[in-house]
Amino acid sequence: MCAFACSSHIMPGIHPSFKIDTQYGNHHPGFTEFTSKPHNLETARVAGKTVAMTALDLMHKPELVAAAMEDFEAEAERRDWTVEMAM
Repeated sequence: MCAFACSSHIMPGIHPSFKIDTQYGNHHPGFTEFTSKPHNLETARVAGKTVAMTALDLMHKPELVAAAMEDFEAEAERRDWTVEMAM
């Protein structure tokens, strides 16, 4: 299990992804060629900006972090998650 999956059992997290226009998967050598296409670069820019703006919202609005923690804790309680499960 990856570090993100483990830590997401004890603290909220996000694992954003986005699609670019390509016929190849991201681990295929042909994927690289498509990443530099202008429309795919724009897609990456928008995705990156969205994540950055979300981080700024969380830094400037502590009530959003508190609400996320409250939701996370309620879900963890509902599923009976424990720290040991994440190890």
